[in-house]
Amino acid sequence: MPERFKVTVEMEDGPKTFWIAADEFILAAARRAGLVLPSLCEQGWCITCAVWVLAGDIDQTASRRFYAQDRQAGFGLICTGRARSDLHLRPGATEAMREHRVKARLPAPRGTSSRIFPGRSN
Repeated sequence: MPERFKVTVEMEDGPKTFWIAADEFILAAARRAGLVLPSLCEQGWCITCAVWVLAGDIDQTASRRFYAQDRQAGFGLICTGRARSDLHLRPGATEAMREHRVKARLPAPRGTSSRIFPGRSN
């Protein structure tokens, strides 16, 4: 039986919890559980799906652009992130992650926003 983890997401209407397999992307599992979360490129590039990682560990090796500084600042990209432990996440971190990257002199995509494209995917 594949390894599974419990994911709790702090939604506006309260926390939602679902289970995820270790080989599954967090966004895909969240959608399967009925959650609508922001996304756009779904390659770990645009940061529209950025979350604050309140607890747990996310494998970001499938992300096209994710940095050690992002992890250290408490961010994760759920479109290409896989759980490596139970997780507690808060969505809506796009603007905060963009500001973090500007301050850290890292690439900070512009022109996408979870406020403009809630729940949109390509």
